Amino acid sequence: MNSLFNLDVDFVNFGDVKLFMPKGDNLYSLYDPKMRGASLLDHYVLMVQSGNPYPISKERLRVTRDPRFALYSYIQMLTESGIAVDVLDVGAFVGLIGIRCANLARCFGLDVRVKLFDPSIAGQLIPYNIEVNKLQGGAIEHIPRAVSPMNGPMLFSTTPGQLDSAHVVKEGEAGQTMNYLIRSISFPEYFKANPGNRHQVIKIDTEGMEPILLQQLVDLNLPGGFSAVIELTPRAFAELGVSLVKFIRELIKGFDLFEMYHFPHQSKVRPVVAENIDAFIQEISRYPHGHTDLFLMPHNLPNREQRLARFRSFGQLYPSNNLVLGPEATEPAP
Repeated sequence: MNSLFNLDVDFVNFGDVKLFMPKGDNLYSLYDPKMRGASLLDHYVLMVQSGNPYPISKERLRVTRDPRFALYSYIQMLTESGIAVDVLDVGAFVGLIGIRCANLARCFGLDVRVKLFDPSIAGQLIPYNIEVNKLQGGAIEHIPRAVSPMNGPMLFSTTPGQLDSAHVVKEGEAGQTMNYLIRSISFPEYFKANPGNRHQVIKIDTEGMEPILLQQLVDLNLPGGFSAVIELTPRAFAELGVSLVKFIRELIKGFDLFEMYHFPHQSKVRPVVAENIDAFIQEISRYPHGHTDLFLMPHNLPNREQRLARFRSFGQLYPSNNLVLGPEATEPAP
């Protein structure tokens, strides 16, 4: 039986896209009530009349200092430099990041292909979210698998009310509310089956396996290279016995690093450099949920200085809800 029959679902307005989401979940509870209960009828009328145009112009996306647009501006920079991009949304939940990237590509005609990996209960909403945003038939695909260090069947763990935290069951882990079987694929196996020289922009949110998966990517030495956004949780590194300080120092040798912090009432992009690693980690540990996102921009892509200047231009915002991308976005003060 389709487990969605037992899932209470709402239609949520994120500004640039609209998504079906589980109600009563921890992420859903963070959203502004104005985002919830969006009208499907109004949405379909908009899609027919205007095709859901991007909330800001292509020209403004090139220069905006609003940190909420940082990832999408980066993808625009790459493609406008003649670099073909694959976006891999690993741990996609209901598909927000990947679907936003696909919508961006459709609106501006960018050479971007999107794949969303998620085998969880919430991930079953992804095909519906692709379709409701009229992206089906385009360069976007839901792959109902986890990405982990191994290939094959694995146990997945989900706690009702925290569906975004679904993850591969770790050794010795107990006390989770629900475990179920899923299929997994490793990055080496995926790229063996999908060779090419397109640049990979990879978002990794795998509830603690980020260091292992990132090391796999580094070891693969992909022909087109990769950029990444990873969920950075000091606690996860400690549980794996990995020194986060050493990990970041190694990354700095090949990547320019930026924090991408997005929470309902604060959004910022700032550089992470060797001199501030300890202070950066201590600050993350004091965040409400003990984690942030770390963006990795490879040194060896063309126009490095231009990309660095662009990312250093992003400011910090304290909007009423930074999860919405809309034309009302306010430029941060210098």
